[in-house]
Amino acid sequence: PVVNVSSYLSDTGMPTIVVDNIAVGELAAAHLLDRGFRRAGFIGYPKIRFSELRLQGFKLKLEKHGHAPFVFPPSGGAGSRLSYTAGNRQLCGWLKSLTKPVGIFCCNDGLANCIADVCHAIGIRIPEEIALVGADNVEVVCELANPPISSVRILRERIGFLAAEQLEQLLRGKSAPKAPILVPPDGVAVRQSSDILSVEDEDVSAAMRFIRSHPSVLINVSDVLQQV
Repeated sequence: PVVNVSSYLSDTGMPTIVVDNIAVGELAAAHLLDRGFRRAGFIGYPKIRFSELRLQGFKLKLEKHGHAPFVFPPSGGAGSRLSYTAGNRQLCGWLKSLTKPVGIFCCNDGLANCIADVCHAIGIRIPEEIALVGADNVEVVCELANPPISSVRILRERIGFLAAEQLEQLLRGKSAPKAPILVPPDGVAVRQSSDILSVEDEDVSAAMRFIRSHPSVLINVSDVLQQV
């Protein structure tokens, strides 16, 4: 008996327990919308199942609010073999062409880290010009990135527990569920890469960010001015 827990695989014909990847995309979009972003982009791996599903959820959420995301690569591609480095002129040109400020959702944390490096190399500021959000919340990747990357949290232990439970049932001779079991994501871990409000004026944005980050502290106008 085998239980699949990989979002890379599709149509395996075996019991599957994975994160709800469409919901992951929706959460990322909701986070950017909550931060005031009306321009948003997605960077992913074409033809890779989990990336396509996360893009689907991202688009659905934005379109409900009257926005359509920019997508890279624009069409087709070689999946995860694409080069997401400053040496990719198409990627650099696409990032530079985006009207700023803009929020970008990368299909996973590793890719978000790569895009952060590209932005540094070509002089794009994070989060002032581009706010980055990843997914899976791999803390060693997110915390060591520059700046630390916000990410959609995945309940890995819950997936592992359900998979072990399902495997036990199969070993006891019970039939497997026909449909995949989808585990919802657990919100967004907010870090510096998206800890900003989308306001065109940089000073106003910095002031609003300072106020928002001190909800339980008695601050006044002088405190805000000193900060910004």
